[in-house]
Amino acid sequence: MADLKVCRKCAAEKPLSDFHRDKNRADGHYCYCKPCTIRDAQEWAADPERKALKREYDRRRVARLRDKLSAQNKANYQRKREQKIAAAKRWAEANPSRVRLYKQNNKHLRRAVERDGLSWSQLRDWKASQPKACHWCGKSCAKSYVVDHIQPLAKGGKHEEHNLAISCRSCNARKSAKDPIEFAQSIGKLL
Repeated sequence: MADLKVCRKCAAEKPLSDFHRDKNRADGHYCYCKPCTIRDAQEWAADPERKALKREYDRRRVARLRDKLSAQNKANYQRKREQKIAAAKRWAEANPSRVRLYKQNNKHLRRAVERDGLSWSQLRDWKASQPKACHWCGKSCAKSYVVDHIQPLAKGGKHEEHNLAISCRSCNARKSAKDPIEFAQSIGKLL
């Protein structure tokens, strides 16, 4: 005969197969039977007020336990750090085009939010409409281009269409945060 357990909700004695597994319990099974658990979940889903109370309880609990939870999360990460890094590397190797896209757009997204500039979708549309030739040297750079800020962000430039230009990687690296007029003079574009 299979082991029996009494449900704490309906008080019926049922076989352990009628209870969900729970490794935190002494007997390895949840205290409510499966039908009671399902009924509770359905009632909870149908009651928006109950959901709101739970959300508020969770918010207060997290605020109260923030430091403890943060320490637990850090410990969990350290324990699985090598696995997480290996998984991220495997994903990056399997998805090189998406990695390149994320890298290109990450800075632009951050700057757009910080400075109320172009959104990611506006930047994507702008890049699609531009000829892929370097603004500074004129060379074709369709396979390897970057979006350059003509007036550098570090010197008050905005992340807006009128301040953007397609640039080859070498010109963008040489320009860095230089003033556009000084840089143009240094490469012989302006006298």
